[in-house]
Amino acid sequence: MKRILCGIGVALAILVIAAGGLYLTGYLQVYGLTSGYQYLDREERARIVFSRNKLRALDETLDRVHREGKILCVNGTELRAALASKPKALVYIFTDGCTSSACLPLSTIGAYAHKIGAEPYYVAIDLTPGLLKRTEPILSIDYTHYGTKWYDSFHEAFVKDLTGHSTDEEHFNLVLFEKGRIVSIFTTEKLLQQP
Repeated sequence: MKRILCGIGVALAILVIAAGGLYLTGYLQVYGLTSGYQYLDREERARIVFSRNKLRALDETLDRVHREGKILCVNGTELRAALASKPKALVYIFTDGCTSSACLPLSTIGAYAHKIGAEPYYVAIDLTPGLLKRTEPILSIDYTHYGTKWYDSFHEAFVKDLTGHSTDEEHFNLVLFEKGRIVSIFTTEKLLQQP
């Protein structure tokens, strides 16, 4: 099983030695283990829109949410159903802030999608403040739909709903659809190897 973990940031607690003992002056934040929603401030949380299985017109909803500077959270089943009306769509499942070779800039994915005549859809695995600064319309996984805050669990459940495949069986982060049917599942590494 090939696993690539990226974008995991750790802010460690700071221990201060003072007269009389040790005092904890910070707190522990571990990104990449549980949903990042809990780490967003009130203003950032207000910019997250959960579809709650009410997604009807994907492009119109995504455009409206994007114009409002928000992020749309969906589950895999509703996204796949919404893609059924698209002639060709490329879904890129990515981790914001990932710097490994397994991650590509959204602009690279967009250029490839347009080259093959597909509409690109960018799905962030988890919520981060950085996503709110992106210029592209962003989708994210609705972790609440899956009843868990654990990153691996809601990521795996989303992928299974979207594709019917497990990332435990094969690592992938790109899915090409034609009229809702999966044409291919592949990695960014394989994308880079194409002529």
